[in-house]
Amino acid sequence: MDDELLIKYLTGDLTPEESETMRLFLEAEPANKEYLEQMEQIWKSSGSIREFQSIDAARDWNSVHDRVGFSKEVQKHHPARQVWRMAYPVVRLAAFFLLAFASAFLIYYYTGNGRFSKMDWISLEASGQQKEVTLPDGSLVSLNTGSSLTYPTVFKGLKRRVKLEGEAFFEVSSNEKKAFLVVVGNEASTEVLGTSFHLKEDSAKRRVILNVLSGKVAFFPKGKKNEALIIGEHEHAEYHDGHVQQQVSLDLNFLSWKTRTLKFDKAPLPQVFEQLGNFYRREFHVVDAELETMALTGTYKNQNIDEVLEEISLVLDISFEETDGGIQVRAFDVQVNEE
Repeated sequence: MDDELLIKYLTGDLTPEESETMRLFLEAEPANKEYLEQMEQIWKSSGSIREFQSIDAARDWNSVHDRVGFSKEVQKHHPARQVWRMAYPVVRLAAFFLLAFASAFLIYYYTGNGRFSKMDWISLEASGQQKEVTLPDGSLVSLNTGSSLTYPTVFKGLKRRVKLEGEAFFEVSSNEKKAFLVVVGNEASTEVLGTSFHLKEDSAKRRVILNVLSGKVAFFPKGKKNEALIIGEHEHAEYHDGHVQQQVSLDLNFLSWKTRTLKFDKAPLPQVFEQLGNFYRREFHVVDAELETMALTGTYKNQNIDEVLEEISLVLDISFEETDGGIQVRAFDVQVNEE
């Protein structure tokens, strides 16, 4: 934010072109609006600044001549325009002290002494195992392995803002006065008041997946809240290529990493093995094309991969073979060339 533009905004002196620049600034990033609202509160709380701003030496020279040190004798012998030119260096000096006061005021607030003080941030990484964290407002976050969450030690300002990289499940404490904002990587954002939902970032494909368990979530590309979709309970949406779209089908296993349970309801085998691969961190290769038309129904809770594959093998009459490249899946009645 340009300092001159900020001052013009606070004093209500924006031109139409500058107003448009300000509008674009506010729409570019959710943080910009919060920043501007804090600056407005600081401005309004500074009575001496407001008092100084009300002075207009150009229009009412007589009311301020004592402030800038010019006597009536000087005014008598010099035209008003000339007096103003003579006074200009003094006014500039006064402006300098005003800016110094404003700077000190902002430093005061942003170094921990005021209610708008700069926040300390914590970055939590779930590098080797899943982690649970309770945020300052009482909200609970479950981080999947390989994910990270950045959040403030205290939620100040108008929003509870956190940043997620990877995958997490949020149980947000209700607060009608302070929305909860999650920025996912550099792609998308969600905003809620109090609800539970799951977010997963696929940074390689620039995709973000949202699953809502309870309440409603506003889901939008980062910095474009005007494009938000409201996603309700038991609904699913995805961000991809700069757009958010609501999806019809809901992945039954989006929380399997947390619940340790896998569920399949007439799921196509390619989907089954993709989710098994994600869960057990293994790679499956379907060798026989005919298997791609088959489907699986079943529930597997707290079971190791060998137990799950054995049950699937009995139900679908298929075999699994461990190789250096992963796990190969074949139909039993297919003859394998041993040459």
